[in-house]
Amino acid sequence: MSYRMRKYLFSFFTLAFFIIAPLTVMYASGYKLDFKKRSISKTGSLILESEPAKARIYLDGKLSRNWFNSFINPRKNTILTPARIMNLLPGEYELKLELEGYWNWSKKISIYGNQTTIINDILLIKKDIPIIVDEKAGQELLASPKAGKIIYRDQTALRYYNPESDSVTTLSSTSSPDLRFGEVSQSGASVLAGSLIYLIDEDRVVDLSGLLPRNAGRLSWDLDDENSIWFSTPTLVAKIDLSKMALTAIYRGTDIKSFAPKNGTLYILENGPKNASLIAYDLAGGIAGRRIDLPASPAYEFINLESQYLNLHDTGSQMLYLIDPTAFAPLKETLNNVRSAEWINGGRLLYYNDHEILIYDPRENSKKIITRVSENIGSVIWHPSGKYIVYSAGGSLYSMESGTAADTNVNELIRMNAVLDPIIDKSGKVLYFFGSIGNQSGLYKLSL
Repeated sequence: MSYRMRKYLFSFFTLAFFIIAPLTVMYASGYKLDFKKRSISKTGSLILESEPAKARIYLDGKLSRNWFNSFINPRKNTILTPARIMNLLPGEYELKLELEGYWNWSKKISIYGNQTTIINDILLIKKDIPIIVDEKAGQELLASPKAGKIIYRDQTALRYYNPESDSVTTLSSTSSPDLRFGEVSQSGASVLAGSLIYLIDEDRVVDLSGLLPRNAGRLSWDLDDENSIWFSTPTLVAKIDLSKMALTAIYRGTDIKSFAPKNGTLYILENGPKNASLIAYDLAGGIAGRRIDLPASPAYEFINLESQYLNLHDTGSQMLYLIDPTAFAPLKETLNNVRSAEWINGGRLLYYNDHEILIYDPRENSKKIITRVSENIGSVIWHPSGKYIVYSAGGSLYSMESGTAADTNVNELIRMNAVLDPIIDKSGKVLYFFGSIGNQSGLYKLSL
């Protein structure tokens, strides 16, 4: 090699060093050239976690890669969740996650200099085809809270589906009016239907008709004691002790419309000539205490008994009253145009009408419209994680994040001729519903 060539190479590498070294030090210190702003900016970082993991990460449409690994193993340079992406210029990015077999997830995010943006609660929804588990067309569907059994009925039978054994069992096959669906006990071991109790694990039926007056209304379980069942007539609220098969009258009144035993107090809704009264009856002392006046209505019912508030729903006017009976001003909130409502972990209330889905957060005293749709909404339910909701409209089932309407991921999970009564199992992994495709109808399941 000639002297001239060596001198040229020395000059070249010296110049390269004085250019690259400062850039390397600057990059390692968290600075980067911003060509758009023609300046040097302090960078930020992004931490991502998803369930399931190993999702590909795109920022502004570009697949995120580990450039250091590109020199070592070019085939394994793609960054997958969970991940920490460093040295991002401040600004807004369109973030997208992709995982084979799952719906894409996307969101606009902001990166700030010298800060880390953390998104660690991303739940990816699986793409799948619904599978029919029972070809009998159903009418009412309810998941057992703890036992994991899916209980439902049609015009002639009360049945349950056991996901563990993938089997369907008929509890009762009759056209008796006692098949009117009641509710499942907290343990999932028993089902109330009319005046009958179906003990699933014991494969036997207990008939309460001999204890009940003819004008007894719908029976309901005691939330704290599975050996107790409550019911009311227009003038009586009573309790049945199943261990003794004995009935005890608890409260006598006039024009009783609904009741709710909760935390040692029995709340009774009575209609009067001009207004309704919410009465707090102390079960231990046997004393009727505070009365709260409400507008008169023949269609009141207590819902969501697990909530910190009393949820009194007027199904006629579709008004929902949230009441704290211990507070000086007991009426916490009044929500209008409510077809149905459900709390997630006691924190936020999901409710809907024919064309809107909303969330009420009592901690912030805020009401937010999640979405508006043109087709009539059939039903809306929380995903157990609280991150998503699932709703039916116009023969389709949709999943949607529970954020604001402008920042949600909406996926059409399935489209059928009809979709009814969607419920999600306790794991959040399987969706059950009644549906029909062509001439095939029945109970379906869909993996999430």
